[in-house]
Amino acid sequence: MNAAGRHRVLLVDDNALALEVMTRMLTLLGCEVTAAADAHAGLKGMECGEYALVVTDLQMPGMDGWELCRRVKRRRPGLPVLAITGQDRETVLGHKELSRIDGVLFKPFDLQVLGRAVRTLLATPAPEQGNRPRRTADGAPRDLAAGRSEEHRDPRGTPCPR
Repeated sequence: MNAAGRHRVLLVDDNALALEVMTRMLTLLGCEVTAAADAHAGLKGMECGEYALVVTDLQMPGMDGWELCRRVKRRRPGLPVLAITGQDRETVLGHKELSRIDGVLFKPFDLQVLGRAVRTLLATPAPEQGNRPRRTADGAPRDLAAGRSEEHRDPRGTPCPR
């Protein structure tokens, strides 16, 4: 949190319009946002400040969001990472790097869904602090668009708790 009591969020997306819209949405949610247009800029941004949350797109040229998540977790294992993506659920939930993200939102989503995801990740203590993990019981990241009627399943088809 900064001196004004606002959570600092690092936002990374290569799409300029998405970056602008997400910055506005996170600001409306009361966050102080540092926006980065690619993963390399995002990593440099981490060197310049402390963040409460990283929000990143998964599909970016050069270093993608998966690699960014890997590097963020290596530097700061307890820092929550929220992935946002337009990819289909099966591709994301079956990805070998899935364990590196703490939550995922599938586009499109609205301000209410984003707000719920941000509040959930900011309110959940990091696992190394001896508290409950940010993940579902089977180790998958939470699908933070909870509240929909469909049942969330892991890549094996097993129902995941919400």
